[in-house]
Amino acid sequence: MTTFTIVTPSYNQSKYIAQTMESVLSQEGDFAIEYFVMDAGSADGSVELISTYARRVTSGDFPRRCASVSMAWTSEPDQGQSEAINKGLR
Repeated sequence: MTTFTIVTPSYNQSKYIAQTMESVLSQEGDFAIEYFVMDAGSADGSVELISTYARRVTSGDFPRRCASVSMAWTSEPDQGQSEAINKGLR
């Protein structure tokens, strides 16, 4: 089965992060999604939103439309989007 690894870098994106996560997690098809959200230490409520989505995915409360979905996240300072993406792909 094909697995898609998706990394979303984020910093103080509370206005947009929920829509982004919904879009990624709602993909439909015969494939798996491995999803990482790399937050750079947001202070605008982003971390709480990310945590809520991760908890919903882990508990099975988020409707799954593909073969499988896993989600992990972290919130720590980084040197920008490139570093966040590289961390997510490790």
